Amino acid sequence: MQTKIGVAQSIYVVALLAVQENNKPLKSHAISGILRVSDSYLKKIIRKLVVAGILTSSASKRGGLSLKKSPEQITLLDIYQAIEGSKPFFNTSDIIDTFTRFNDTYFLEKGTQALSYFAEAENAYKKVLQSYTIAELIRTNSGAGPVVDLNRVTYNDLESGKIKEIAEIPAVPPATLDSPRS
Repeated sequence: MQTKIGVAQSIYVVALLAVQENNKPLKSHAISGILRVSDSYLKKIIRKLVVAGILTSSASKRGGLSLKKSPEQITLLDIYQAIEGSKPFFNTSDIIDTFTRFNDTYFLEKGTQALSYFAEAENAYKKVLQSYTIAELIRTNSGAGPVVDLNRVTYNDLESGKIKEIAEIPAVPPATLDSPRS
């Protein structure tokens, strides 16, 4: 199973907003600069996070993006489902249609059994994602997560180590960000 790159980028966006000082709104262009992606591409991801109730967006001079919930309330499953949707991993109608063509109880039973295996795997995957929050991701060895005003930070600041407070947040691999999408 492969997830969209937008899931990883969304986790990073939410983590960045979670360390934002006093939940101050952060402009999308600041985030796109940190992630090195086009602002128009990032806005597509952000829209999904807003619709899912994870972020709030305010279009004003002092507006921007901020968390709608606390980092303790946002799970990796929330973010995954905001980007990927909540449809099952496995298309059940295909396997049942295939096995019912045989008009044989044995094949239908085995098809149903295969579906139950995939459902079990999907449930386990989602259960693990549900068990981790953004607060756990941003927590440092000393306890609470860092606090930074990212409105004043550039990607170069992060890359150079100038901003040490968020050095422990894992970065999205630059190879995935080389070609901005729009």
